[in-house]
Amino acid sequence: MAQGTEHAFAAAGRVALICISQLAPESCETIAGLLRRCPSEWQVSEIDVMHSVDQLQKLEEKLSKVVAVFKKTQAENQSLYEQLERLKADSGEGARQREALEREVQTLRREREEVRQRVQKLLDQVDGLTRQDSAGQ
Repeated sequence: MAQGTEHAFAAAGRVALICISQLAPESCETIAGLLRRCPSEWQVSEIDVMHSVDQLQKLEEKLSKVVAVFKKTQAENQSLYEQLERLKADSGEGARQREALEREVQTLRREREEVRQRVQKLLDQVDGLTRQDSAGQ
């Protein structure tokens, strides 16, 4: 048998034993008995099986951590997106308020100029009346 094939059978045996380890104990004993009758190149030691199971558990733990981080990142991303949308809305509202305040300031400045001109006109009239009274006396 070619060496590559032997490795493939050995790997398949490890995978089978990993899957078998999830079965009921009596099923494992039956399948383990069948595997003992397999050619020696197919047989896998308990150490190999335990090592494979440990590796699988470590991989499962790592994947669980990755999924948890991914979910957390998704939640943070959604939160940041919502915050951005609120800030955009607030920014738009702030710009509208600023424009309204600028228009109000312009209106108040015009009114102040009109009032200043009217007051100046009244002062000029009062000054003209006081000159006439002084000239007439």
